Amino acid sequence: MTDDSGDQLVRLATPADHPAMVRVLMSAFGAWPSFPLRGSALEHLEWKLASTELHAVLVIDGELAGVSSSWHSDVRVGSELVPVYNGADFAILPELQGRGLGRLLDDIWESGDSSNYLTIDAVAQSAAVRHMYPVTGPTVRIQVWSRAAGLRQRLGAVARRLLGARRAPVPAPAVEAPRDSHGLVVEPIVEFGADADELGERSAEAFDVLWRRDADWLNWRYLDPRAGVISVWGVRSEGALLGYLAMRHPDDQGVARVLDLLTVPGRTDVSLALLEHATTTARGEGATHLEAWLAPGHPDTGSFQRAGFGTAGSGRRVHFDVRKLRETPEVAGLLSQPETRFHIALGDFDWA
Repeated sequence: MTDDSGDQLVRLATPADHPAMVRVLMSAFGAWPSFPLRGSALEHLEWKLASTELHAVLVIDGELAGVSSSWHSDVRVGSELVPVYNGADFAILPELQGRGLGRLLDDIWESGDSSNYLTIDAVAQSAAVRHMYPVTGPTVRIQVWSRAAGLRQRLGAVARRLLGARRAPVPAPAVEAPRDSHGLVVEPIVEFGADADELGERSAEAFDVLWRRDADWLNWRYLDPRAGVISVWGVRSEGALLGYLAMRHPDDQGVARVLDLLTVPGRTDVSLALLEHATTTARGEGATHLEAWLAPGHPDTGSFQRAGFGTAGSGRRVHFDVRKLRETPEVAGLLSQPETRFHIALGDFDWA
């Protein structure tokens, strides 16, 4: 492609590119990421990029001008464990947008990549650059659940947005004492262990489609300080982990988010106790709302209702692109069936 944008090169990103990648993301999105951090944006980017090495940059006349990163995980679909590569951050410098340069970043993934993987897309945010992946496979509509948590910080959040105040790093949440709820002890989790692996295996019995849930992934996703200001609480009995909830603390708009809630099958009392604990915490921090995602027919739907949550808006669509899968009969079949049981949480995507 030739235009007045100068000499162009698209290549895989290297660690030396990370500072310039942050500058491009902040220029394109205005604020990146969209939630508070404990440290720097550079530290957050390096945490995020650790899930895979498949990230591309656009270089024009020797200067980095575009970013396309990906987010790797695994999802269990029926009896198969399928690798997943999601599009993550995609940005072009504002002054270079509208010239078709984003297609160059797309082309590096479309050409020469013959690996076996699934793409799951639920785009959350568009900057001045708009980049939407095509709908190319089965789709499930996710219900967005929300509960009003408080109003104390709403005016301050609005003022910060209007003034464009730069967000300062946020300290880690204070260590909490265990709290009793409905006869269950809700306590903070500072590190997942073998009992999280066991919980993931037991939970898989209740779902046909479940993202990776083991100690290594959970510790990286929710308990690494670079991931942002996240708290995780759990309920245990006789040494076994019965369930956990991960919550991202309020952002500049006063919205806190339940990133994940998972319990052993049938323990709706555990999910209710965890939801009530999260709501109390969010309200104490001045959150305006607490949001979560649930797939239709999820076994925790009743717990969300009893905890005061209600559905908000028309929901979100999550698209499953199976074009890159070499062996798809069971996977494609399950993803297309209306009775398939999904566990899809906000924490399964990089932007939440």
